[in-house]
Amino acid sequence: MWTRIKHNLYPIGLVVSSRVILHYFVQMVEIDVKLIKRHKIIPLDEDDVSMHVGICREPSTNTLSFLSFLSQRERKQIIPTYMSTLLLEDQMQRYHLQDGKQNHPTTLSPLQLLMQDIILESYLKKCSDIHFEPQKKCILIRLRCQGQLMDAKKLDIDYLDSMASFLKTNAHLDPTERLIPQDGQLSFYCNCVRIHCRLSCLPSLHGESFVLRLLPENTQKDFTLSQLGILNLPFIQGIFNKFQGLWLITGLIGSGKTTTYYSILSELCRHNKRVISLENPIEVPNKNFTQIELRQNFSSKDILRHLLRQSADVIGIGEIRDSSLLNLAVNTAITGHCVLATLHASNLGTTRKRLENLGYSQETHGSFLEGILFQRLMPVACPYCIPNTHCMRCNGTHVFERKAQFEFA
Repeated sequence: MWTRIKHNLYPIGLVVSSRVILHYFVQMVEIDVKLIKRHKIIPLDEDDVSMHVGICREPSTNTLSFLSFLSQRERKQIIPTYMSTLLLEDQMQRYHLQDGKQNHPTTLSPLQLLMQDIILESYLKKCSDIHFEPQKKCILIRLRCQGQLMDAKKLDIDYLDSMASFLKTNAHLDPTERLIPQDGQLSFYCNCVRIHCRLSCLPSLHGESFVLRLLPENTQKDFTLSQLGILNLPFIQGIFNKFQGLWLITGLIGSGKTTTYYSILSELCRHNKRVISLENPIEVPNKNFTQIELRQNFSSKDILRHLLRQSADVIGIGEIRDSSLLNLAVNTAITGHCVLATLHASNLGTTRKRLENLGYSQETHGSFLEGILFQRLMPVACPYCIPNTHCMRCNGTHVFERKAQFEFA
């Protein structure tokens, strides 16, 4: 059968998978590599009854006949995954099969193998965050799944410097700076799925603490407001009826504010509105509207002046973290624009207190705050859990999924 070899974990552009094979079909069915190259077929996975293969979106008749031959010979069902021709050729090139030769990959370092296993495990368990917490003698790695933190493994503290250098270098950060917080972004490919990662570095007592927020591309689709169940909320209807003023989406960390934020902006684009989103950093690239990354030491007055020249109908602010961003949101709303922003708050009642702490007052700024939407994710009990056993469906969290619940004012 197929020989399974763990591949390296690289930045964007390479595939990461502990189940993708390297020997291709050659060892399995003794077929010439040139035949594999001709049909542009790349194996992805196999089990006792089926084989998953990647093929081009428009396979030829000969390719389909070749797959039928493999199915009959191996007595397994062939399950195709359609991929772009460019991606298939890229993978063949990386596995050194374009020139008709079959070579093994370069030897992986222990750190690369370790990071590969962590990323892959987190992706398969549908985790949202990976925490690297340095302690006195070890690094505690914890995964956040369905809002719950789970201990994954412990590493020797000697790994910390190499891990920090690996993450910072791939996120285009300064690996020598260890005394101030840093934020960056990096991307990986895992099982042919692009995973955007937001990296946060924070100095702590025993070294730098790292958090990776995982945003797999295949899960960051554009949800419609109907799918989210908020299309008929007065908050949403107010935005579409007024198209002016400040509208806030609030909630706790990890409550899905960004998903709601992107979905509303995408819906506004479908109403022929010019939408610009200001973010720091850009969470997920979106094709529906213009995204601008705010740099450090920005001037809200300069940004507002340039935004007015862009003739935008709707301005989005990814997250109001401080008074400067709040002033930008309020001043933009004063000009008659529709401003949509997110804000961290524990409940609907504390949102106004949070705004007051940031310097907002109705007497000074006027009544430009049009509406507040608070959301939380409510857990749904796992129906597959059996007492005294570790459920693989929910990874032992007893939560099968979480559904959004909304309040508005």
